[in-house]
Amino acid sequence: MAALRVRVLTDPAELAAIAGPWDALVRNAALPCPFALQPWLDERMRRLAGRVSPAILVAERGGEVVGGLPLGVERRVGVRVAGLLPGDTVSHVDILAADEEAGEAIVAALATVPADLIVATGIVPASRLAQAPGFRLVERERSPFLLMPDGWDAAYTGLVSSRRRREHARCARRLAAVGEVTFSDHRTPEAVVAGLEEAFALHDGRFAAAVDRSDFRSPVDRATHLSKARRLAEAGHVRLALLRVEGELAAFGYSLVVGDVGWLFRSAIAERFVIGQPGIQLLHHALREMAAEGVTRVEFLGGAYPYKLAHATGEVPLLQATGYAAGAPARVVLAAQRAAVGARVTLKRSETLRRAYVSSRRLLGRRAA
Repeated sequence: MAALRVRVLTDPAELAAIAGPWDALVRNAALPCPFALQPWLDERMRRLAGRVSPAILVAERGGEVVGGLPLGVERRVGVRVAGLLPGDTVSHVDILAADEEAGEAIVAALATVPADLIVATGIVPASRLAQAPGFRLVERERSPFLLMPDGWDAAYTGLVSSRRRREHARCARRLAAVGEVTFSDHRTPEAVVAGLEEAFALHDGRFAAAVDRSDFRSPVDRATHLSKARRLAEAGHVRLALLRVEGELAAFGYSLVVGDVGWLFRSAIAERFVIGQPGIQLLHHALREMAAEGVTRVEFLGGAYPYKLAHATGEVPLLQATGYAAGAPARVVLAAQRAAVGARVTLKRSETLRRAYVSSRRLLGRRAA
């Protein structure tokens, strides 16, 4: 067998040159994560150019790409910190590996990353990253998921009580009483971009700037999302569902599909239609459509919100891994990072503190406006 070597890619063009085999590794993973696909990474590198330097680990054997991990390095208070290139607002990114040897080689290469500290956010306990010996792990939040091997209808009946199903039916009738309800599904690049541009306005109306943690608000981030969506749609990964009432957009759901796994990425509803639960109606539509095309697992991503848990088979912890600190300054930053994560976890687990935080953020947002 040919020798295996690991190199570090520092130029987006280097990743573009191996986009085919890289994305094949993503698609063949046990849990194929769309945020590790080359188009997503490439647009992230464009967005972060000048602030974050790519440091993408790639394992090769006989000229064949057999493993990888997308990292980026930025300076924080004088310390070089490496993080997962897909970003902190997504999760489930892991080491890509065609076999055990490739996975072990990437883990070993973590100690050689050109950084003073590594912080990996949103990884799951069963991942190769979580098993890396140089990391300390802490749970930040939980991520619900749905298994539907026998289709959506069977999953819905098995998970949701008859009382709740009757409630959903009543809400659907309330929505229909307001006006004609129509669903539409968009997959082509042009339709997806047009739909997302309309969805941005709905998102603005739903979330206050002071409490929205997503990167769905700023013009620059929106432009990046449109570029990602166009490229991922070209590869067949985007599922954008819209629900309209009398022609007015009442809800949108932006999802990604890789293989037989769906990922619910972003959604929002128009408040004036809330009595009819348009978000739940659209969620059911999107899940039914995914099941029809062969999706058997759906990741709801971070945040164990009631509407997600009501449709979930289970949930997994999302961890933050910190470690591989080199030198005293890096250890200081590492300690501060761990303390900050601990404070956030405490805040999330205390409903009183969480409500006080949200209220204060909203107040500050109104004053700033």
